[in-house]
Amino acid sequence: MYSNYLRKYLLFTGAYGTYRNFYTSDTPYGPCNGRYILAINIGYGINVHPQFSPGGDHRILYVSSGTQDGITMYKVEFKY
Repeated sequence: MYSNYLRKYLLFTGAYGTYRNFYTSDTPYGPCNGRYILAINIGYGINVHPQFSPGGDHRILYVSSGTQDGITMYKVEFKY
């Protein structure tokens, strides 16, 4: 996704049951820089919901991840 706030493309990834990360890039096709860890051991998969970002600037993002017990939504706030 493109973040209007960071003026970067963001790639969100998850490792099977462990890390939830994102990477940044100046272009939609890379190269991706850095590894920013969002959470560890929170479930499986990662979904980003930019449509819920207040004002559409993507300074605040909502990210969801699930387990066999349900899905949890997390709030990610950038203070860049």
